[in-house]
Amino acid sequence: MNWKKRWKKIRRGIKYPILVFLIKIFIKVIRLFPRKTVLKACAALGRTAFSLVRKERQKTIDNLSHIYGRQKSKEEI
Repeated sequence: MNWKKRWKKIRRGIKYPILVFLIKIFIKVIRLFPRKTVLKACAALGRTAFSLVRKERQKTIDNLSHIYGRQKSKEEI
């Protein structure tokens, strides 16, 4: 196994447990707030994420238009 593959495996071994830990902490913190507040915060987070990934969204639309061509209209894509 070369060093790149070994390093990738080590990174995964570190990254995923940290990610799981952070998600568990996030869930515990969220449970402290009223449901209505959490829903509003998540809606705001979703709107923010939607606006931040504009370039990726456009790439996806371009790729789907390229793949489906004339089979689907712009509205369907």
